Amino acid sequence: MSERYLIFRASGVTLAVALAEVLRVVRPLPVTRVPHAAGCVEGVINLEHEIVPVVRLDCALGLPPGTGDPSARRVVLVEVDGEPLGLHVDGVGAIRILPDDARVPALEAFAGIDEGMLAGLCETAPGETVAILNVPEVRSRACARPLEAG
Repeated sequence: MSERYLIFRASGVTLAVALAEVLRVVRPLPVTRVPHAAGCVEGVINLEHEIVPVVRLDCALGLPPGTGDPSARRVVLVEVDGEPLGLHVDGVGAIRILPDDARVPALEAFAGIDEGMLAGLCETAPGETVAILNVPEVRSRACARPLEAG
């Protein structure tokens, strides 16, 4: 059985998250910095009277800061254990069906990303691979890493 995924980019890497985990995609909102915030937490946003933590996905994945068009940046709101989490990404592509038979485990690092952060890899076309995020692990690790300057 194939599943639908939201495709997006962070630091030049094509990533995907299961559409069932996505609440919505929004343009970046003003972020309130949180003193001594854990890891790669950029801060929090107020989204319709709900406070949502926002994680810099490039930082969480150990990638260099994205250099894409600032007007293309988005916050992908996902649900992790019943709680919303914002993933700050460089741009959102499309919703695609990724066939199960094209999916392989992330047995080795993909573009320098720790395999635990990925649920798998999927070849979508010859030479085109999408990394499927392990969203709970991204949240766990992003909130545990020391905040990097930048």
